[in-house]
Amino acid sequence: MKKILAIALSALLLMTVCASLSASADDGFVVSLANAEAAAGEEVAVNFVVDANAGIWAVALDVAYDTSILTLKSVTFGPDLSELGFLGVEEGAETFQLNGTPAGFDNVTGTGVMATATFVVADTAKVGDKADITVTFNENNMINADGDNVATTVNNGSVTVVEKTVPTTEPTTAPTEAPIVTEPTTAPTEAPADTDVTTAPTTAPVAPATGSALPIAAIVLAAGSAAVLTFARKK
Repeated sequence: MKKILAIALSALLLMTVCASLSASADDGFVVSLANAEAAAGEEVAVNFVVDANAGIWAVALDVAYDTSILTLKSVTFGPDLSELGFLGVEEGAETFQLNGTPAGFDNVTGTGVMATATFVVADTAKVGDKADITVTFNENNMINADGDNVATTVNNGSVTVVEKTVPTTEPTTAPTEAPIVTEPTTAPTEAPADTDVTTAPTTAPVAPATGSALPIAAIVLAAGSAAVLTFARKK
Protein backbone atom coordinates (compact mmCIF):
# COMPACT_ATOMS: atom_id res chain seq x y z
CA MET A 1 0.00 0.00 0.00
CA LYS A 2 2.79 2.41 0.89
CA LYS A 3 4.55 1.56 -2.37
CA ILE A 4 1.46 2.39 -4.40
CA LEU A 5 1.03 5.66 -2.54
CA ALA A 6 4.66 6.60 -3.18
CA ILE A 7 4.26 5.98 -6.91
CA ALA A 8 1.10 8.09 -7.00
CA LEU A 9 2.79 10.95 -5.16
CA SER A 10 5.78 10.79 -7.56
CA ALA A 11 3.48 10.96 -10.59
CA LEU A 12 1.61 13.91 -9.11
CA LEU A 13 4.89 15.73 -8.42
CA LEU A 14 6.08 15.12 -11.98
CA MET A 15 2.86 16.52 -13.42
CA THR A 16 3.18 19.59 -11.18
CA VAL A 17 6.76 20.23 -12.37
CA CYS A 18 5.78 19.84 -16.03
CA ALA A 19 2.85 22.21 -15.60
CA SER A 20 5.12 24.71 -13.89
CA LEU A 21 7.64 24.57 -16.74
CA SER A 22 4.90 24.96 -19.32
CA ALA A 23 3.49 27.97 -17.50
CA SER A 24 6.95 29.56 -17.35
CA ALA A 25 7.38 29.19 -21.09
CA ASP A 26 3.91 30.56 -21.79
CA ASP A 27 4.48 33.54 -19.53
CA GLY A 28 7.56 34.67 -21.44
CA PHE A 29 8.48 36.44 -24.66
CA VAL A 30 10.87 34.40 -26.84
CA VAL A 31 12.63 35.87 -29.90
CA SER A 32 14.85 33.85 -32.25
CA LEU A 33 17.15 35.11 -35.03
CA ALA A 34 17.96 33.09 -38.10
CA ASN A 35 21.39 31.66 -38.92
CA ALA A 36 21.80 32.72 -42.54
CA GLU A 37 24.41 32.25 -45.29
CA ALA A 38 25.50 34.58 -48.09
CA ALA A 39 28.45 35.19 -50.40
CA ALA A 40 30.64 38.29 -50.45
CA GLY A 41 28.85 41.24 -52.04
CA GLU A 42 25.41 39.69 -51.67
CA GLU A 43 22.39 40.76 -49.61
CA VAL A 44 21.06 38.59 -46.81
CA ALA A 45 17.84 38.85 -44.79
CA VAL A 46 17.66 37.86 -41.11
CA ASN A 47 14.26 37.38 -39.50
CA PHE A 48 13.41 38.17 -35.88
CA VAL A 49 10.82 35.52 -35.08
CA VAL A 50 8.65 35.52 -31.94
CA ASP A 51 8.30 31.86 -30.91
CA ALA A 52 6.31 32.44 -27.70
CA ASN A 53 4.33 35.39 -26.42
CA ALA A 54 2.29 35.42 -23.23
CA GLY A 55 1.31 39.04 -23.88
CA ILE A 56 3.46 42.13 -24.24
CA TRP A 57 2.79 45.85 -24.52
CA ALA A 58 6.23 47.46 -24.97
CA VAL A 59 9.28 46.04 -26.73
CA ALA A 60 12.80 47.47 -26.86
CA LEU A 61 15.51 45.16 -28.22
CA ASP A 62 19.04 46.47 -28.88
CA VAL A 63 20.71 44.83 -31.90
CA ALA A 64 24.43 44.77 -32.65
CA TYR A 65 26.30 43.01 -35.48
CA ASP A 66 29.80 42.53 -36.89
CA THR A 67 30.30 45.69 -38.95
CA SER A 68 33.55 44.39 -40.48
CA ILE A 69 31.50 41.87 -42.46
CA LEU A 70 27.96 43.28 -42.58
CA THR A 71 26.37 46.63 -43.36
CA LEU A 72 22.73 47.29 -42.52
CA LYS A 73 20.64 48.09 -45.59
CA SER A 74 17.11 48.17 -44.15
CA VAL A 75 14.77 46.97 -41.42
CA THR A 76 11.16 46.13 -42.20
CA PHE A 77 8.48 45.17 -39.68
CA GLY A 78 5.81 42.49 -39.81
CA PRO A 79 3.93 40.79 -41.20
CA ASP A 80 3.21 39.57 -37.67
CA LEU A 81 2.92 41.66 -34.45
CA SER A 82 2.32 44.74 -36.60
CA GLU A 83 0.19 46.16 -33.74
CA LEU A 84 3.40 47.04 -31.91
CA GLY A 85 3.97 50.00 -34.22
CA PHE A 86 7.79 49.87 -34.36
CA LEU A 87 9.84 52.99 -34.98
CA GLY A 88 11.89 53.15 -38.18
CA VAL A 89 15.60 52.30 -38.35
CA GLU A 90 18.18 54.34 -40.24
CA GLU A 91 20.02 52.66 -43.10
CA GLY A 92 23.68 51.88 -42.33
CA ALA A 93 23.24 52.14 -38.56
CA GLU A 94 25.98 50.17 -36.80
CA THR A 95 23.59 49.34 -33.95
CA PHE A 96 19.82 49.72 -33.90
CA GLN A 97 16.80 49.15 -31.70
CA LEU A 98 13.53 47.35 -32.33
CA ASN A 99 11.31 49.71 -30.36
CA GLY A 100 7.56 49.36 -30.49
CA THR A 101 4.37 50.03 -28.52
CA PRO A 102 0.76 49.49 -29.65
CA ALA A 103 -1.60 52.42 -30.05
CA GLY A 104 -4.06 51.02 -27.51
CA PHE A 105 -3.71 49.63 -24.02
CA ASP A 106 -4.11 45.93 -24.76
CA ASN A 107 -1.36 43.31 -24.80
CA VAL A 108 -0.13 41.98 -28.12
CA THR A 109 -0.13 38.18 -28.05
CA GLY A 110 0.78 37.24 -31.61
CA THR A 111 3.76 35.17 -32.77
CA GLY A 112 5.67 34.96 -36.04
CA VAL A 113 8.00 37.27 -37.96
CA MET A 114 8.26 40.50 -35.99
CA ALA A 115 10.93 42.18 -38.13
CA THR A 116 13.44 41.50 -40.91
CA ALA A 117 16.89 43.08 -41.12
CA THR A 118 18.59 43.07 -44.51
CA PHE A 119 22.40 43.27 -44.58
CA VAL A 120 25.01 43.54 -47.33
CA VAL A 121 28.03 41.27 -47.01
CA ALA A 122 31.35 43.08 -47.56
CA ASP A 123 33.16 42.40 -50.85
CA THR A 124 36.30 41.69 -48.83
CA ALA A 125 34.64 38.97 -46.74
CA LYS A 126 36.22 35.53 -47.04
CA VAL A 127 34.53 32.17 -47.26
CA GLY A 128 34.04 30.84 -43.73
CA ASP A 129 33.85 34.25 -42.03
CA LYS A 130 31.03 34.47 -39.50
CA ALA A 131 29.25 37.67 -38.45
CA ASP A 132 27.37 37.35 -35.16
CA ILE A 133 24.12 39.26 -34.62
CA THR A 134 23.35 39.74 -30.92
CA VAL A 135 20.31 41.11 -29.12
CA THR A 136 20.30 42.61 -25.62
CA PHE A 137 17.55 44.36 -23.67
CA ASN A 138 16.65 46.11 -20.45
CA GLU A 139 13.99 44.05 -18.67
CA ASN A 140 12.27 47.26 -17.53
CA ASN A 141 11.58 48.03 -21.21
CA MET A 142 9.88 44.67 -21.82
CA ILE A 143 6.53 45.08 -20.08
CA ASN A 144 2.89 44.12 -20.45
CA ALA A 145 -0.18 46.32 -20.29
CA ASP A 146 -0.20 46.07 -16.48
CA GLY A 147 3.31 47.48 -16.28
CA ASP A 148 4.85 44.16 -15.24
CA ASN A 149 8.17 42.98 -16.64
CA VAL A 150 7.83 40.19 -19.18
CA ALA A 151 10.42 37.41 -18.95
CA THR A 152 12.27 37.66 -22.25
CA THR A 153 14.51 35.12 -23.94
CA VAL A 154 16.57 35.82 -27.07
CA ASN A 155 18.29 33.28 -29.33
CA ASN A 156 20.98 35.17 -31.26
CA GLY A 157 21.78 34.57 -34.92
CA SER A 158 24.61 34.96 -37.42
CA VAL A 159 25.57 35.23 -41.07
CA THR A 160 28.21 32.86 -42.45
CA VAL A 161 30.06 33.77 -45.64
CA VAL A 162 29.90 31.05 -48.29
CA GLU A 163 31.28 30.65 -51.79
CA LYS A 164 29.36 32.45 -54.50
CA THR A 165 27.26 30.18 -56.64
CA VAL A 166 27.60 30.60 -60.39
CA PRO A 167 24.31 29.70 -62.10
CA THR A 168 24.53 27.24 -64.97
CA THR A 169 22.60 28.06 -68.11
CA GLU A 170 21.45 25.76 -70.86
CA PRO A 171 22.67 26.54 -74.41
CA THR A 172 20.12 28.63 -76.25
CA THR A 173 21.44 28.00 -79.80
CA ALA A 174 19.03 25.93 -81.83
CA PRO A 175 20.47 22.88 -83.66
CA THR A 176 21.50 23.50 -87.26
CA GLU A 177 19.04 22.06 -89.74
CA ALA A 178 19.91 20.70 -93.17
CA PRO A 179 19.48 23.26 -95.99
CA ILE A 180 16.21 23.06 -97.88
CA VAL A 181 16.67 22.31 -101.62
CA THR A 182 14.11 23.99 -103.85
CA GLU A 183 13.27 23.06 -107.45
CA PRO A 184 13.83 25.75 -110.10
CA THR A 185 10.64 27.61 -110.94
CA THR A 186 11.80 28.99 -114.37
CA ALA A 187 9.90 27.45 -117.31
CA PRO A 188 12.02 25.85 -120.09
CA THR A 189 12.74 28.10 -123.05
CA GLU A 190 12.73 25.35 -125.73
CA ALA A 191 9.54 24.29 -127.45
CA PRO A 192 8.31 20.75 -126.87
CA ALA A 193 9.45 18.12 -129.38
CA ASP A 194 5.94 17.52 -130.74
CA THR A 195 5.24 21.19 -131.48
CA ASP A 196 5.21 22.22 -135.18
CA VAL A 197 7.20 25.37 -135.33
CA THR A 198 6.97 27.36 -138.57
CA THR A 199 9.83 29.71 -139.13
CA ALA A 200 9.06 32.70 -141.25
CA PRO A 201 11.64 33.48 -143.90
CA THR A 202 13.99 36.13 -142.80
CA THR A 203 14.95 37.26 -146.35
CA ALA A 204 12.43 39.40 -148.22
CA PRO A 205 11.91 38.52 -151.94
CA VAL A 206 13.83 40.71 -154.34
CA ALA A 207 11.50 42.83 -156.45
CA PRO A 208 12.35 43.08 -160.15
CA ALA A 209 13.99 46.28 -161.28
CA THR A 210 11.46 48.68 -162.73
CA GLY A 211 13.81 51.22 -164.12
CA SER A 212 13.97 49.72 -167.74
CA ALA A 213 10.59 47.87 -167.85
CA LEU A 214 8.62 50.64 -169.71
CA PRO A 215 11.19 51.38 -172.44
CA ILE A 216 11.49 47.72 -173.39
CA ALA A 217 7.68 47.26 -173.52
CA ALA A 218 7.36 50.32 -175.70
CA ILE A 219 9.98 49.03 -178.14
CA VAL A 220 8.22 45.64 -178.42
CA LEU A 221 4.89 47.30 -179.01
CA ALA A 222 6.31 49.58 -181.69
CA ALA A 223 7.97 46.70 -183.49
CA GLY A 224 4.72 44.76 -183.55
CA SER A 225 2.85 47.66 -185.02
CA ALA A 226 5.41 48.10 -187.78
CA ALA A 227 5.17 44.44 -188.73
CA VAL A 228 1.38 44.63 -188.98
CA LEU A 229 1.60 47.65 -191.23
CA THR A 230 4.15 46.03 -193.51
CA PHE A 231 2.00 42.92 -193.86
CA ALA A 232 -0.99 45.02 -194.81
CA ARG A 233 0.84 46.87 -197.55
CA LYS A 234 1.99 43.74 -199.17
CA LYS A 235 -1.55 42.64 -199.68
